[in-house]
Amino acid sequence: MSHRPLGRAHPQYIDLAFALTLAPAVIDFLVQSAWSLLPPPWLGALNLLAVVGLWFVLRWDRRRPVVGVALAILFVLVALALGLTASAGMHLFVPLLGFANLSFVIGPRVTTLAVGGVVLLLSVTQWLVFDGEPGTVLGTGLLMTAGGGLAVALGATAARAEGERDEALALAARIRKLTLAEERARMSREMHDSVGHHLTVATMSLGNASLLRGGDEEGAWTQIEGARSSVERALSETRLWVRALRPTSLDERGLVGALRALTSSSGGIDVRLDVEGPADELAAEAALTLYRAAQEGVANAVRHAGAKRVSVAVRVDGTATELLVVDDGVPAHEVVEGFGLSALRERAVALGGTMTLTPGSPDRPGTTLRVHVPSHDIDATGRAG
Repeated sequence: MSHRPLGRAHPQYIDLAFALTLAPAVIDFLVQSAWSLLPPPWLGALNLLAVVGLWFVLRWDRRRPVVGVALAILFVLVALALGLTASAGMHLFVPLLGFANLSFVIGPRVTTLAVGGVVLLLSVTQWLVFDGEPGTVLGTGLLMTAGGGLAVALGATAARAEGERDEALALAARIRKLTLAEERARMSREMHDSVGHHLTVATMSLGNASLLRGGDEEGAWTQIEGARSSVERALSETRLWVRALRPTSLDERGLVGALRALTSSSGGIDVRLDVEGPADELAAEAALTLYRAAQEGVANAVRHAGAKRVSVAVRVDGTATELLVVDDGVPAHEVVEGFGLSALRERAVALGGTMTLTPGSPDRPGTTLRVHVPSHDIDATGRAG
C-alpha cells in the first residue's frame, strides 16, 4: 500500500474521518430535499461541493502556516453553512475536521481556544436566534466540545507523526553520508595497502632482475615474470576500486548492465551472473546497495578467499529483492566483518533489509554473502513503499 506524505496531502486516516463525518450530512440533505424541508436544493448541493473541494486543497504543511490557517478557517465557515443550506444538525462534526487541520498547522493550544470560541458562538446562536431549549443547547455544546477535542488531538497526532518522519529521513540521510565518507576512507586505506603492496613487490622484483641480468639470466626473467604478475594484480584491484568509487555504469546501464560489467572483468576468475525479475526497475537506493554488495562479495573472493569461481544471483519479486554472492574459495574459520561488510550491513538496514555472511564447511567450501532489501524505497515508518 502506498502512503501519501503528510506534508503534501491528507493522511489517509483523516480522509476516512472526513468521509464518515460528511456522510450523515449528505444523507440528511437528500432526505430533507425529498421532503422540500430545505432552501433550494441546488444551494445545498453547491455548499456540499464547496466543502469537498476545500477539503482537498487544505494544506497539511506547517512550513506555510498563513495559507494553511486561511484555508482551515474558510473550510470551517463553509462547513458551518451546511446547517443553513443542506442539513439540520447532522453537519456539526464536519467543521471539526477543519480544526484538525488547524491543529496540524499551528498546534493544539491555539486551536483549542478556537474550538471553544466556535462552540460558545454556536451555543449562543442556538439559544437566542433559534430559541433552543437549554438542555438541547447544553447537550449540543458538550458534544461539539468533545468532538473538537478529538479533532485537535487528531491533528496534533498527525503533526507529531510528520515530525518523527522528518527526523527519521534526516537521520537516514546523515547515516548515508557518513557511511559514504567512511567507505571512501576505507577504500583509500585498502588501495594503499593492496595496490601499494603489489607495486612495491614489482619494484623489488625488477631491481633484483637488474642485478641478475649479467649472471643469472633465468633468475632475472623469473623476477621479471613476478613483477608482471604483481602489476597485473595491482591493475585488477585498481579497476575494482575505481568501480567502487564511481559506479557510473549503474546510472548508464542500470543494475543488470552494471553487474554484467562487474562480473566480466573481475581479476581473471570465473564470475557468473544470474538475474530473475525486473532488477532494472528497482528503486535507486536498493539498486545501489545491491551493486555495492556484489562489489564487496566479488572483491573479497578475489583478495582474501583465493576463489576460482564466483556466482552472483539476483532475485526480484513484487516487494523484496535478494542478492547472493557465492564463491568456492577458502572459507574463514570465523566470520569477521571488516569495514566494508559493516558499511554494507548499515546500508541494508537503512533500507529495512538484512545482510548475512555465511562461511562454508569442509564438505562445501566457500563463503555466501546474502543481502535482502525491499524492492522499493521506504516510507517514514520504515516500511517498503
